Amino acid sequence: VCVDCMVHLAPPRVLRAPEYAAWRRSFGPNVRHVAMNEDDCPDENPFRSAALDAAARNALSAELFRVPRSGDNGVPSDDHAALTDGAPPDLRGARSLLEYTLIPRPKKGMSA
Repeated sequence: VCVDCMVHLAPPRVLRAPEYAAWRRSFGPNVRHVAMNEDDCPDENPFRSAALDAAARNALSAELFRVPRSGDNGVPSDDHAALTDGAPPDLRGARSLLEYTLIPRPKKGMSA
């Protein structure tokens, strides 16, 4: 079976368990692993331009322009793949509010 990406809907305690890590590695080094759980997914605003504008307005007047709830200061980090401390290095965190489209391998690539 060829797998390019595996999505893990498991809590951090399971993702960090040695047995689970060994099972995850058994799929080989070319498989991307994405963690989707409340602890490992950054609470960031996926709308980068809007978040940067909100942060700029907030810098002018924090009292008038509150930053919407999202990450630190409303500005998305550049490290979108970072997980919480102690996370396995082969896992990437999903991003909140983004849509992920998984396609079968035969349909991979450019569409006509």
